Amino acid sequence: MQPTLLEEVLDSSTSIKRLREIARDITTPAECLYELFELYPYHSCILIGVAQNPNTPPKILQQLFRRFPNQVINNCVIDLLVLENPNFIIRLCKTYCDVFCYKELQLD
Repeated sequence: MQPTLLEEVLDSSTSIKRLREIARDITTPAECLYELFELYPYHSCILIGVAQNPNTPPKILQQLFRRFPNQVINNCVIDLLVLENPNFIIRLCKTYCDVFCYKELQLD
């Protein structure tokens, strides 16, 4: 029987390449993306995929904004998050104002 995505994420023998694919797959459930964020905090190639994935929970996107602001801002779910919570971007800016001193944001 094929392992579930969550089982793959939790399996320490799963390759980084496969974990990156899971992170980038728009069908990956939020629970798996959360686990990828928690288990692989030093693997930028995985976290970039999590930051770009529309199923990533908003709290995780907020935390990823410091390291990957362009990927978070250009995540296609941002528009919906702003509709749901108009202060989402303002909160990002206030919480991580230092990001704007060091990185130029590029909107796609």
